[in-house]
Amino acid sequence: RQFTPEYMALDPQIVGINNNLASLRDKIAARQSQSQQTYLDEVQRAVQAGSLKEADIRKQLVELQSRAQTFSHRLSEYDGMSLDLDQLQLQTQMIRDQIIEAEVRKPFQASIDILEPPMQPGFPIGPNYTRDSGLALLLAVMLSLLTLGIYTLINRQHRPGIVLSTYSNHPQPQVVQEQLATDSRTGISYQQARELTVGECRSLLESAPLHCKLALTLMLSGVSANELLRLDAADFDEKTRQLMVPGQHQRRLTLPELALETFKRIRADSNTGLWATPAGEQLTLPELELMLEHASEDAGLNEPEPVGFKDIRLGYLLFLARQGGKLNDIEQTAGYLSATEMTQCRQIEVADELTQSAVLATAHPALVQEAVA
Repeated sequence: RQFTPEYMALDPQIVGINNNLASLRDKIAARQSQSQQTYLDEVQRAVQAGSLKEADIRKQLVELQSRAQTFSHRLSEYDGMSLDLDQLQLQTQMIRDQIIEAEVRKPFQASIDILEPPMQPGFPIGPNYTRDSGLALLLAVMLSLLTLGIYTLINRQHRPGIVLSTYSNHPQPQVVQEQLATDSRTGISYQQARELTVGECRSLLESAPLHCKLALTLMLSGVSANELLRLDAADFDEKTRQLMVPGQHQRRLTLPELALETFKRIRADSNTGLWATPAGEQLTLPELELMLEHASEDAGLNEPEPVGFKDIRLGYLLFLARQGGKLNDIEQTAGYLSATEMTQCRQIEVADELTQSAVLATAHPALVQEAVA
C-alpha cells in the first residue's frame, strides 16, 4: 500500500518475498497431496490388516466349532460310560449281598483246600551257630576299628591356623633361611630367588620381546606368574587404566602407562588372542619364562643364573614389604603368597614412619619412572 508496483519491482527484498510466496504455495500444495496420499495408504493398510484379522478370527471360529463338536461327542461317551459304571456298581452290591446271605444261612459248612501235601524233614531244624558266630566276630572287629578311628580323631593334636591379618613385618632368624634353602626332614632343596635392582629391571624390559615385556610389566604391577595366561583382552579397561585379575584371588589393579602401551601394541598386532604368536599359536608359561631367560642373557643378567619369574615376583613382593605393608595387604595386591614368600617378606625391616602407611604403591619404580623403549 505504501509503494507503487514499479518500486516494488525494483526492490530485491520484495521480489524475493514474492518468489518465496510462490514457492511456498507450491510446497503447501505438494505437502497436502503427500499428506492425502499418506493418509490413503494408512487407511488401505488398516483395511488390509482388518481383512487379515477377520480371516484369522474366522479360522479360529472354525477351529473352536470343531473342538466344540469333539467335546460334545466325548461328553456323550462319558455319559454312557457313567451309566455303565453305575450298573456295574449296582451288580457288585447285589452279588455282595448274595454272598453275605449265603454265609449267614450256612455258617457250619467249612471248605478245606489242600495247598501242598505233607512231607517229612530230612535234617533238624535249628539256628546255624557257626554262621552266627562268624557274623558276631566280624561285627565286633568292625566296631573296634571304628572306635579306634574315632578315638584317634578326638585326640589328634591340631596346629593353630595362620591368620594373615595378625601378621606384621618382623625379621626372622637366620635358621629360617637355612630351612628354606634345605628341608632336613624331606631332603628337598629350594632354589633361592634373587632381587633385581630397578636398573636391572629396566634392562630386562628393554631386551624382552613384546609378549615377555607385557608379562614383566604385569608382574611388576601385582599379577603372579600363574595368573598371566588367565588374562584376556576383556580384562583390561583402558579408560580407567585398571586390570581385573580373574580366578580364586580376584582383584582389581591399577596399571602404569607402560603396561597399557604394551597391551595396545599386542592387541593391534594380533587378532587371535592376548598370548598368541603371529602364527596363531598360544604361548605357554614355560615359553614365556624361556623368553625371559633369553632377555636376561641379552641384558647381561644371567650370572650366577638366568633371571626367572621367581626373581621378578620376589622383587615386587619385597617392594611392597618395604613400604610397610602387612602380609594380608600384600596378598590383596599381589595375590596368593606361599610360605617361602611370606617368610621373605617378613624379613624386611621397615622404618617406623612407613609402618603407619595405609596405601601401598602398586607400580614398581622400574615402570613409573622414565619410559622404557
